[in-house]
Amino acid sequence: MSEWIRERLKQGQIEAIQATQMEQQICILLDQQGGCEKIKNTPLPFVYAALIKQLLLLYLYSLPFVLIKMGYAAPLVVVVVALGLLGIEEAGVEIENPFSPNDPNTLPLEKLCETITRDVTDLTS
Repeated sequence: MSEWIRERLKQGQIEAIQATQMEQQICILLDQQGGCEKIKNTPLPFVYAALIKQLLLLYLYSLPFVLIKMGYAAPLVVVVVALGLLGIEEAGVEIENPFSPNDPNTLPLEKLCETITRDVTDLTS
């Protein structure tokens, strides 16, 4: 991209200020790409994920004993709390890898790239 900017600058198709601004945008783009790669390459360690799941299950198994005074409502409360906490835990697993191409619950990277391509094409034509 920088080479393309240099060629257009030499040909007089863009001004020096525009070239500088374009180069700044390229730097921002590269920084954002590096941030995304860092997210992708830094998954939650297995030990932490396993510990979270074990502590969650221990808590849910002991919860009925704490709620015993509630009588017949205790199982219903345990089920609601369990669904909420297990749902949060599963959401954590899902967002661990937001860039998987085959998962429907990830970022729509293809659409984002198409939009960026269309915008850049419009700007450069």
